[in-house]
Amino acid sequence: MKQKWSVKALVAYLKLKLDNDILIQKVSVIGEVSNFKYHNNRHMYFTLKDESSRINCVMFQTQAKTVDFEVKDGMLVNVVANVSIFESSGSLQLYVNTMNIEGAGDLAARFELLKQSLNNEGLFDTKYKKTFKKYPNRIAVVSGKDSAALNDILTTLERRWPIATVDVYPTLVQGSTAHLNIIDILQKIDHQHYDVIILARGGGSIEDLWAFNEEDLARCIFALNTPIISGVGHEIDFTIADFVSDLRAPTPTAAAELISPDINEVKSHFKRYHERLIERINNVYNNKSQEIDRLSSAPHYNHPELLLSNVSKSLGKHREQLLNYKHRFDQNLNVYRKLEQQLILSANLLVSREKNNSKHRKQMLLNTVLSHQQNVRLNFSRQLQLLDSYSPINTIKRGYSIVSSDTKIIRNIHEVQIDESIKIKVTDGVIEAIVKAKESNYE
Repeated sequence: MKQKWSVKALVAYLKLKLDNDILIQKVSVIGEVSNFKYHNNRHMYFTLKDESSRINCVMFQTQAKTVDFEVKDGMLVNVVANVSIFESSGSLQLYVNTMNIEGAGDLAARFELLKQSLNNEGLFDTKYKKTFKKYPNRIAVVSGKDSAALNDILTTLERRWPIATVDVYPTLVQGSTAHLNIIDILQKIDHQHYDVIILARGGGSIEDLWAFNEEDLARCIFALNTPIISGVGHEIDFTIADFVSDLRAPTPTAAAELISPDINEVKSHFKRYHERLIERINNVYNNKSQEIDRLSSAPHYNHPELLLSNVSKSLGKHREQLLNYKHRFDQNLNVYRKLEQQLILSANLLVSREKNNSKHRKQMLLNTVLSHQQNVRLNFSRQLQLLDSYSPINTIKRGYSIVSSDTKIIRNIHEVQIDESIKIKVTDGVIEAIVKAKESNYE
């Protein structure tokens, strides 16, 4: 009969075998980091995985101090470790001695590429972020059914802002179709006039949270008309949904706190406002009471006939003043009317006088023009006669002639040559001649 083993004994035997197998001690393993936890800033706990397998890893404080970079889910690392069994759970485990970056893991690389692409498109710009109502009336919560995240949100809202109407929309939050389920719910509730939508789930590995890194979900969130806050994972977890939402909360509980006022603080504010209002009302009441007391102690309050007497005297005085004003107005009106009549008479006389003066000036101007015209005509006639007396034509008519060559008028014998052709203009025509001789009158 084969030996019967206890669980403890079997696990201990397997651990002994592995610990003594030199082939798997200080073995170098390459894998993608997942489910990373830094326990009390001392020991590192995580999973190494590839396309088909995964193994749990631990790196104790002494070895963890040698890691000179921040370890994150999705990193591709190369570890040197001893293979052994964790006896309490009987699970295979790597006890890591050293860790170095091998490169970015597949999911981490996809995350960074999508993040950069959407950021370049402007989907993360603050100018597109919608504001939240200070006192929301209707709140929609999209989270996993019966999840701890949902319970934390509902508990927080009930404690802080119980007067709001909170509607829960259960959804898948993990798996290949989870993002499609979330998109369908968000699109339906976007038209139901909620003041805010809380999109939340608890923590997990990068694989667990991957539904919130899908591009289709990011674009759906960006297109929403309703303000939305994301509370996905723990404080160290970041998803694409966080960047594209109007506000990111580090945890589901924080998301509920960020969008809800504290009803106790609101009550305190109202109490202070109420106290200030009562104080102001009392002040107004006291001031008016003092004013009433002051008025009631005045003589006119106890003897109103004195007030009427003074008013009557004042009215009589004002009536007398008005009568005086009316009398002076009537006097000024009579003076004005007399002045008006005098002005009309003076204006008529002035117009008549100006008409006569205008006729006289017109006649004088006409006489002056006619006299000047006659003088001009007489002077013109004299100038015309004088011009005629100097005219060469009239000179020719009196028996004179004009002698010229081809280019000029000849005035003396020195201006022509013997045998030169000349023209002699007389009254009825021109005589052409040739100079045969010249004789001076002074020889």
